[in-house]
Parts: sequence; structure tokens; C-alpha cells
Amino acid sequence: MNMKVISLIADLVRGNAYYQTQLLQTRFFEIMGHLLADPQFSKSNVWSPQAVVCLEELSQALYSFNDASANSPTNEMLFRQFFRHIYLNFRIWNNTDISVQKILLHSIYSHVKKDPEVILL
Repeated sequence: MNMKVISLIADLVRGNAYYQTQLLQTRFFEIMGHLLADPQFSKSNVWSPQAVVCLEELSQALYSFNDASANSPTNEMLFRQFFRHIYLNFRIWNNTDISVQKILLHSIYSHVKKDPEVILL
């Protein structure tokens, strides 16, 4: 996936409740995870370590917005949808370079260490 697309999504959701609600209602990350895991898509898609760093910035945008609005279940649900359908969708990551997998696993570890319940989907 293109780093610019990931950065654009992060910019859209950073501090914007309307876009977060839209992403949740349309199950955006579920659909995105399905498309990224599709073998036809994965053949033409090469993940770089920099793209995974952008993905982590997106997760931080979702998570930090969740922290700022702790009373909103929508924000937590969107972050969990992202975490489950992108980060924990190993069909996306099983054919990527080992350097990409290391960055991804470190990101997953960091999120679980910060909030052990994030793994409970």
C-alpha cells in the first residue's frame, strides 16, 4: 500500500470525529484488510518498512484520538477494527520481507504492552 494513502487516512482521522464515524460505519478497515490480504492484490503490493511506519502513525492517530475521547465507544471500536483487520491479519504480512514483519510485530507488541485488552477483540 502506498505510504501517501496511509498518511492521507491518518490525516483524515486525526482529531476528526466525523471521519472516524464514517470509517467505522462503512467498516473501512475490515474491507481494507480483506483487500490487502487478497492474493491478487498482494502480488502487486510490496510493503516497505517505511510503509509500516506510516501504518503505525495511523494506529497512533486512532489510538491517541481514542485517549482524548475516552468516553466515546466509537473511537475504541474503530481502533480495535483497525488492529484486528490490519495488524492481526497475518494473511497480509506472511509474504512480506522479514524487516517489515519485525516492525509490525514490534508495533503489535507495543500496543499490547500499553493496553493488554487490545488483543481481546
